[in-house]
Amino acid sequence: RRSQGLSNLEHKLTPIIASISLPSGFRLLADNRGSAYHRMIERMAVKKKLTVGDLEEYGAGYTMEGSWEPYVIFPVTEWDNVVYYQGRTYCAPIDGKTKKFPSKFECPLGSRYWVYNIDEVRVRGVRTVIVVESVLNVISLEKKIRAVGAQDEVAAACVFKHHVSHAQLAKLMS
Repeated sequence: RRSQGLSNLEHKLTPIIASISLPSGFRLLADNRGSAYHRMIERMAVKKKLTVGDLEEYGAGYTMEGSWEPYVIFPVTEWDNVVYYQGRTYCAPIDGKTKKFPSKFECPLGSRYWVYNIDEVRVRGVRTVIVVESVLNVISLEKKIRAVGAQDEVAAACVFKHHVSHAQLAKLMS
């Protein structure tokens, strides 16, 4: 656990931070411009009223291997360590599901421990954080926050379910 910047409450409610591996074959979008995958993901971004550059800015990537192949992968970092990730399909879903969460074998600590964009919130030192439901909502809201010049006062973050856990609340409150 990193003691810098953590409140006593956060120490009690959050796990030891340990980096995890992203899915096998993970590639950053920004490093693979012009590839077929980049073009497919760009089309998905446009449908979500974003640009592929927006996804690149947040460290999104993909893999051409295994069960994560049809998903844009969004790493979740805490204190610059990848601690979790989530996927969003870039092609028409067969079963209607558009999001994918890692299994306990991929990420031993589930989504209830992590807050997407928490590193950015900490770096900017904002006092107001708007909590939204999805990674794409964070990216969209952050664009709007910058557009109105409020990035010094407000930031967006997301939790991955419809519930804010005690660990997530401690991080957001600190």
